[in-house]
Amino acid sequence: MNTGKTKPSSPPPLEDVVEENKEVVEEIRHAADELAVAHAVLATETVKANPSKDTKVAVERTKQVKEKLKETASKLEDTTEALEEHVSKSVQKP
Repeated sequence: MNTGKTKPSSPPPLEDVVEENKEVVEEIRHAADELAVAHAVLATETVKANPSKDTKVAVERTKQVKEKLKETASKLEDTTEALEEHVSKSVQKP
């Protein structure tokens, strides 16, 4: 009788997790770079015109989000390095 539950799949090898984390770090960095460009454009345009309060808030928020993305990428990179070290040590043990 099928209860609708599926067997949980086995977790991926740590090497695969490390590689995926590296890709995520690059994606986050790319997003932060794109956000930095958007922030620069918004900031430049607000200097030229008389921006609304909402526009000023949006400019500040893009700056905050960009910094948060950079921090997150850095933390994920540290975690990935720790995983890589763990994998390396695991492979060396008999």
